[in-house]
Amino acid sequence: MGLSIKEFADKLGYSAGNISEIENSKYDPSFRLLNKIIITFNINANWLFTGQGSIFMENKIKTEEERNLESRLQKLIKEKNSLEKKIMDLDKELQELDREFREICMRKDLNPKLSES
Repeated sequence: MGLSIKEFADKLGYSAGNISEIENSKYDPSFRLLNKIIITFNINANWLFTGQGSIFMENKIKTEEERNLESRLQKLIKEKNSLEKKIMDLDKELQELDREFREICMRKDLNPKLSES
């Protein structure tokens, strides 16, 4: 495609450092990134995942079914990202509650271990 890592990253909305780390096998690319590459650069998903077929998709008009599937996929990606954020927020809240619980137990000179059943 003739792009530098920075140009490639900018088109995808990522930092050049993130792309470089993926390129150097430090991290695997996320599904979200792979999907952005496919859409942004008109890449054939079969080629991206298997190396088979042509690199670029043929320019064709999408069928209604393809548009619906793409729309559902985008919706699922957004929902997945939202759920991941909620999980991270809940985990942070749980850690804070655990810290507070331990502080209370220490002030009352109690062992913060849960009772064994």
